Amino acid sequence: PRFPCYLVPRSNGHFMLGATMVESDDDSAISARALMELLSAAYAIHPALAEARVVESGSGLRPAYPANLPEIHYQNDTYYLNGMYRHGFLLAPMMAEQLMQRLFGEQSYEYSA
Repeated sequence: PRFPCYLVPRSNGHFMLGATMVESDDDSAISARALMELLSAAYAIHPALAEARVVESGSGLRPAYPANLPEIHYQNDTYYLNGMYRHGFLLAPMMAEQLMQRLFGEQSYEYSA
């Protein structure tokens, strides 16, 4: 494939094909070009996927800061833990632990606003 993508086996012989390459604040439906490039990537992974049926498509936004790294902010007596981008499920436990350390004063951090 021309760009990084993933192919995940699902139940009933289905696969999920995805890629998270475009940094944008556009939350509209997938464009024809993006879908064609994604399907071309699927074909490059395995030519038999050319006969696969598209049963669903979707697109969406993932929260990110400019460096694509998560951050903890404190503002108006509220903590904000955001920006886990595409790695949220991997980073969430570590970020939750960092937040707990801040809440219980185990480490001193300089807060961003």
